[in-house]
Amino acid sequence: MYTQRISTSSSSTTPQWKYDVFLSFRGDDTRKGFTDHLYETLRAQGIITFRDEPKISKGKAISRELIAAIEGSRFAHIVLSQNYASSTWCLDELLHILKFMQAREAVLPIYISFYILLMEYVLHLLKIVLKKFASHRSSLMF
Repeated sequence: MYTQRISTSSSSTTPQWKYDVFLSFRGDDTRKGFTDHLYETLRAQGIITFRDEPKISKGKAISRELIAAIEGSRFAHIVLSQNYASSTWCLDELLHILKFMQAREAVLPIYISFYILLMEYVLHLLKIVLKKFASHRSSLMF
């Protein structure tokens, strides 16, 4: 059964958490990129990290397992991405994180995944350059 805090000794007043970090992210946006790299980097540093599994059903209410993982985590890292706020699941998760972290005055680091925005910007610029090139090329033809 799940235990939120595990005490190493009865005289210890410092809580021990099940996870050091809870990762909150929009799976479709960042799971196979930024979030996977972040997760592996944290684990390689010995940081016990919770990340949900891809098999979680979309559209269903946030599970008790996720709520327990949030409450059993010392910190939460939020990977804000292009579609994070369009997911009711992500917003429910974020609401619970904020509620729980605020209640115990915890630090809430936030990571913003700029790489998606950067990729979109680069693609946008590339399209502009290609259109200009095509226009220029057609004007050179006799």
